[in-house]
Amino acid sequence: MRSDKITGGRAALVQIMKLMMIFVSFEFLLIIGLFLMAIRGHVNGLTILLGGSVTTLLVVGTMAFVFIIGDSKRINTSFVFVTRILNRLIHIVRPRHPETINIDRYRPTVNEFHDNYKLMATHRRELNWPLVHAFEANFSEILAVYVVYIAFGHWVNLGAVIVAYAVANFAGLISVLPSGVGIYEALMTAVLAAGGVPASLSLPVVVMYRVLNTLLQLPPGYVYYHRTLHHTAERPMHVT
Repeated sequence: MRSDKITGGRAALVQIMKLMMIFVSFEFLLIIGLFLMAIRGHVNGLTILLGGSVTTLLVVGTMAFVFIIGDSKRINTSFVFVTRILNRLIHIVRPRHPETINIDRYRPTVNEFHDNYKLMATHRRELNWPLVHAFEANFSEILAVYVVYIAFGHWVNLGAVIVAYAVANFAGLISVLPSGVGIYEALMTAVLAAGGVPASLSLPVVVMYRVLNTLLQLPPGYVYYHRTLHHTAERPMHVT
């Protein structure tokens, strides 16, 4: 984004705020999902535990993040703390590099991140539509999974699909494998089975959804990526 004079701090803030919008909007879908499962009598201890845990992580995580980045001292202290932990972990693998992430080098970016957040906070009403679009994005993904079930000839409980989708995606965030491959499918199948959907049906549906989702995203992503590289190469880069 440097060719468009977008600094690192501003680009990072936009990406993180996008993720926050997606997480916050999903809280409403989780409530709807648990309600739909309760109507069908498919709510058990496991689904309540998983749904409640994901919702709690969403709420607490969002509040903690806003609390940290809302103050310059807190965000700098947190940045130094996390960076030192990461450097120690990297040092185990790369002993010759005691400080892979230089704190002083990235501190201006962190301060700019905080300043841009304060500016965004003064215009919080303008975030209403991005929140609506984040909800639409989440709901369309869930409907995509549900359509695959319909293609297999089964009208399953939509609430079970919502809860399973949420659990699988959060597990994928901490997975060391790309896109949570393996863990995503296994967890989604397990949660759906707890919600009354047979594993013999859920597993092929989830795998088919993942394949279709990848096939739909890769071609346009490939085109736009190369178009961006070509466009960037034609004009000088502005570094700020």
